[in-house]
Amino acid sequence: DERSTIISIAYLCSRLLESSAEILSTITVQRAFRKYQNKKRHELKRRSQAASRIQAVYRGHMLNGYILSTRNQIIMIQKVWRSFFRHRQYLLVQRNQMAAILIHRCWSNYRVAKLKKLASTTIQKCFRRHYAMRNFHQKVIKHKAAKIIQSIYRCWKMKGYIR
Repeated sequence: DERSTIISIAYLCSRLLESSAEILSTITVQRAFRKYQNKKRHELKRRSQAASRIQAVYRGHMLNGYILSTRNQIIMIQKVWRSFFRHRQYLLVQRNQMAAILIHRCWSNYRVAKLKKLASTTIQKCFRRHYAMRNFHQKVIKHKAAKIIQSIYRCWKMKGYIR
């Protein structure tokens, strides 16, 4: 029985050794496969990172182009707006100048009319004064002449020349 036990144990050990060699070879294959998978994963990760970097550079380039075109469009819009705004300011200033000219013209016409009226009333006043003074002088002269005639008449009447 001892012998059969030893044989059984020997058989089991040989089986274990065979199995252990199989396990070792399986472990070696698994290790090689995992190493291959890791290498492949690392290569895939490296390629993915490179693709991401290329895409980022491309997007940046496209974004720069978009920003440049957008910037140029913004500059163009600003130019058009500034031109429109300057033209509007020019028209506003021109309108204000025209209004000022119109006000000045109306004020000048009013002053000229007022001066003409004042001049005409002054001329009329001077003419009326002159006419009144002339009439007054004529009346004074006639009055003096009448007095002289009356005094001569009275004098002649007293002297008896006239009856």
